Parts: sequence; C-alpha cells; structure tokens
Amino acid sequence: STKLKHLKISSQNETFEVLEEPASAVLSRSFFIFAICATFSISLLGSLCDIYLFYKLVTRKSKPSGFQKLCTVKSVTNCIICLSFLFWVVPVTSFSLTFSQLNQPLNRFVGIIAASWSYFMNSCISVCMSCNRFYVLFFPFGISLLRGTSVTNWAILLCMCLVTGWALFSVQDGCACVYDPNIFLWRNEISECTDMIAPYIPFFVFGTTIITNILNVMTITRLLMEKMTGVNVEESKRRRRRWMIMFMQSVIQDCLQLVDIINSYYLWKLNEDLWFQFMTVTFSFLTVTAIDGFVMFICQSDIHPRWMKRLSKNGTGGSSVAVLKSVGNVSSKLNISLAMC
Repeated sequence: STKLKHLKISSQNETFEVLEEPASAVLSRSFFIFAICATFSISLLGSLCDIYLFYKLVTRKSKPSGFQKLCTVKSVTNCIICLSFLFWVVPVTSFSLTFSQLNQPLNRFVGIIAASWSYFMNSCISVCMSCNRFYVLFFPFGISLLRGTSVTNWAILLCMCLVTGWALFSVQDGCACVYDPNIFLWRNEISECTDMIAPYIPFFVFGTTIITNILNVMTITRLLMEKMTGVNVEESKRRRRRWMIMFMQSVIQDCLQLVDIINSYYLWKLNEDLWFQFMTVTFSFLTVTAIDGFVMFICQSDIHPRWMKRLSKNGTGGSSVAVLKSVGNVSSKLNISLAMC
C-alpha cells in the first residue's frame, strides 16, 4: 500500500490540504514502467549526444563560424535539460517520492536552471540562428558599421543577460517552475506570481517562432532565387547545398519547439488522465530537446565519427561529406563576413 501524505497548499490567501501520492500509485504499472524507461533512455541518449557535440564543436581546429557558436551554446542548454531528467526526474519518480518529500530548494534550483533558463535560452538561440542565416545571405560582405565586431558573440551575450534576468526573477518564492513527482510533470508553483506570468509564456515562445519563420521564409526565397557570381557551377552548387542544410536545421529546430509549446500548453487540456498529460508535457519536452540535439549532430557532418563518415562515403560516393565542409576558392571578403557573424 502507498502512504498518503497531507500537502498544504496556499493560494489566494487560503490554505487547504490535499492527499498526495506518487505517480506510481496513479498510473498503471505497465505505463509507469514504460514512462520511466522511456524517460531514462531518451535523457541518456540526449545527454551523450549533446556532450559529444559540445566537445567536438569546441575542439575543432578551424575557427568556428557564427552558426557553429550558436550550435555550441544550444548543445549546452539541451544537455542541461536532458541531465535534469536523467539525474533528477527519473530517480525521484522511480523511488515513488512525493512532492513534499523532495528537497524543495534543490527542486527549485533544478527547475530554474533546466525548465526556465535553458528552455528560454533555446528559444532565443533559435532566433539568433535564423538571424545568422539571414545576415550571411543578405549581407555576404557584412555591414560596414558591424565590421570588426563579432555580432554572434554580442547576440549570445544579450540572450544570456535576458534569460538570466528572467531566471533571477524566478528565484522569488512562488515564481519558479518545479518538478512534481505526484503528477510526473514540470509545473509552476501555485501562487499569485505564477498565476500572473504563466499566460504570457506561450506568447513569448510563439513570438520567437513567428520571428524565426519570417526570417526563414526570406532566407529560403533568397537561396532559391539568387544566382551566385564569382564561383564556378560546381562550387556554387556545393555552397548552396551547405547553406540549405544549415537552413533546414534551423527550420526543424524551430518547428520542434513550436510542437512542444502546443503540446504542453494546449493539447494537454484535451484529456485529464495523467498518462495523457505525461505524454503531452513531460515526454514532449524531453523528446523535443533530445531530437534537437540529434538534428544538430546529423547536420554537422564534419564532426561525425569516422565510421559514420566511411558509411556516408560508401553510400553516396563521398558527396555527403563535402556538403557541410568549406570549399576552396572562396573569396576572402566572404570568409571575413562569415567569421564576423
């Protein structure tokens, strides 16, 4: 039998008690085992992928482009989210702990770092990725006022300041997002603070997604219509394919976050069963984050393990390896522009 504990909840100046029990007592045994195994497997694979990505991106010999810098930052935020599931969500849920049994300061810290800071940082970095593709294609020789300035570095710094400010605001009592093992979900703390700010969070994510999609449409139009001058036909095709893959990576990552926000803020309301809410909130959040890392890994072919490169070479005659590699005879001005971004 499961021990039921009384949990005191304060809301709108009223205090009431509810009986709390862990998710293992609410979900069917078979689905609970599936949920734990799926969460453990996806978070482990996602963490390993992001750690590998980060290591390869920061140790590559060539000077990183602006797009690669953004991928490096995103590998860190994705890894934080996956590790929070692997070392916090899975253990406390597996041991059938209730919300009141958790170390509350630690739970709030994990929620602020993973469910707030890293989550919103991903949204901001997605905008930066789309802006990077837009800037490189529409201003291949850079903007005179920005020459000599690393635009990407400043953009990353600005995003970090904004998101860190939001995280510091969440440190206040009642303003954080926490993990609740009673319902197997990340949720806002029950308080007037979260009641006030929660409705605006989806609009922030939708807003960033709209901005990125507008930039993406303009970028793909440029890619399809503009002819490259000063390079031979073969080199033009290779460069266009390389940019197209970077564009597709940006689009897929933008769509993933949009799918997650639709699931976690709207679809979960269609069914009150805990298994359905787990699938549309917790499972969606983790899966989208893990797939985001896998998309970066697939698109960055120059950091693939040797065995993957050999398979690609055998399967496509070596053409796929050349897709994302820099090609020779690129004008020095264009190289300077890419480096500045």
